[in-house]
Amino acid sequence: MRATISISVYISQGRSNAGKGRLIGRSDIGQGWCVGCWKLLKEACPGGGGLLTGRRCGGAEDCRDDPDGGGHVRIAISVPGEISINDDAELRLASAGKLLVLAGVARGLAAGTLAPDEVVEVRDADYVNGSGLLGVLSQRRWTITDLAVLVASVSDNTATNSLLRHLGLDRVTDESARLGLIRTRVLDRVREPRLPSDPPHFAVGTAGELARFAALLDGQEEWTRTMLGWMAHNTDRCLVPALVPHDPESRKIPDKTAPGTIWVANKTGIDEGVRTDVGVLVGVRRIGYAVLANGPTVGGDDHELVRRVREAGVEIAALAGVPRPHVG
Repeated sequence: MRATISISVYISQGRSNAGKGRLIGRSDIGQGWCVGCWKLLKEACPGGGGLLTGRRCGGAEDCRDDPDGGGHVRIAISVPGEISINDDAELRLASAGKLLVLAGVARGLAAGTLAPDEVVEVRDADYVNGSGLLGVLSQRRWTITDLAVLVASVSDNTATNSLLRHLGLDRVTDESARLGLIRTRVLDRVREPRLPSDPPHFAVGTAGELARFAALLDGQEEWTRTMLGWMAHNTDRCLVPALVPHDPESRKIPDKTAPGTIWVANKTGIDEGVRTDVGVLVGVRRIGYAVLANGPTVGGDDHELVRRVREAGVEIAALAGVPRPHVG
């Protein structure tokens, strides 16, 4: 099975430098990190050599404009400004696309166009199977912030549909564009199942745009503090941070963490043939990242996608100051 990899790494350097980063090389990040990155590159893109130099992977064109793909595993890893290889490949996002809905709510609250105690009634048409809790709860009226917490913490599909209906898809699209999310977009409400007559996906996007978005979440502006607070409640840490020491119950946004550990605020997406994770790691440095993996399942098993994303997580955490495990 041939695969392509897309990697772009940004380290957020404060509000004035949001979306910018410093290109680093072997001597800056250490041999252990480089060896791990080189392993990922060789595995994902045979013959490619651009991981440490910022060149694009030669096989990237195979998946650039095809979210469904042609039977290849495709991985996009972005932590902006450090490393850039095909970070514009458009891939399926699954529930990581819900970040765009959450950003629309957070920015509306900060601007005063939405009120935190504003009540939204969950309608019959909003209910959908899959992840979440609203389908088994009796309450039908929730504040807009309650729904946002449900989306961020347990990826509630019904809460997502209620918020998306309340805001409107056009508003979510417009707010996303203001944040630089152009090719990254929500296409439709959440549907289970998704029929041939429906839009093909809930959301698609690029690792580069999503990582730059994550780098904006520095806690300086009110809406970014709100987003980080919601994302810190995410109960799914099975992808990027899975192999890295962290406290999954830590909600307070730190300036830095104890050596060898990280703080995590993230949003994952899981669907058949899709594993995605977008968020912020705080260690000795603050890192905004996006890892998108699309590919075929083998007997209904997405283990290979999970493995690739977790390995990428180890490399990204190294940028935040967590040493890579020693491989003897």
